[in-house]
Amino acid sequence: MESTADRYGRSFADVYDSWYSDDASAPGFDAAAVCAAIDGLTRGAADILEVGVGTGRLAIPLALAGHRVVGLDSSRDMLVRLEENIDRVGTGSGSVRAVLGDASATLPPDRVDAVLGAFNLIVNLPGRSAQAAFVAAAAQRLAPGGVVILDAYLPDDTTEHRRDLVTRSVDAESVVLIATEVDPVTATVAGAHIELRDGSVRLRPWRVCPIPLATLDQMAADAGLALAHRWADYRRTPFDPQGSWAVSVYVRAPDRRG
Repeated sequence: MESTADRYGRSFADVYDSWYSDDASAPGFDAAAVCAAIDGLTRGAADILEVGVGTGRLAIPLALAGHRVVGLDSSRDMLVRLEENIDRVGTGSGSVRAVLGDASATLPPDRVDAVLGAFNLIVNLPGRSAQAAFVAAAAQRLAPGGVVILDAYLPDDTTEHRRDLVTRSVDAESVVLIATEVDPVTATVAGAHIELRDGSVRLRPWRVCPIPLATLDQMAADAGLALAHRWADYRRTPFDPQGSWAVSVYVRAPDRRG
């Protein structure tokens, strides 16, 4: 049975770089901002585990900045694109090592200075148990002084079953629509990008499980982590509880025994 992540990779690998690379519609979430934030947290070249590495949208710029990146993804299609991008761009003084694996099952055993789950990685995991398992595994991979960095959009408080259809883009070659269905009972959002091009239609399905910050913080606490920073974006804009996104940085909680 195809996993949610495999389906996402198969659906989006061929367009991911063109649709999402340094997306101007999401200021503060571009690669330069992410790299600057991580540089500030790790204070120099670091060992980084990026979970949901995709095509290398962040891993390659991080490597070019001197970091050593292990990039985990459950989609072979995404990792093929990652290797192609590495061959084309290079990694400078850093490195990127691609690993095929499931974030909610097991992480590479290496101890790292930072675990990065960017661009909604946490909500792309299939449910609360998978999310909690990932946070716990991330905590176990931290070297002393390490950080876990997670970003996600903030879910609204809707209690109604809702369907929406919006236009993502229109140009001379294609139209892309986004259809979504919100199920408050299962706390999931199912959707598809609908691409109309040259008389053909392609569906690119996806499914997410939005997570309230209180729930995420409790998962972190259960894993022995404590919140160190919370920003609205990677430019370290002060967090707004009424905003739409949060970047959360966790560290190991102090040992209060004895």
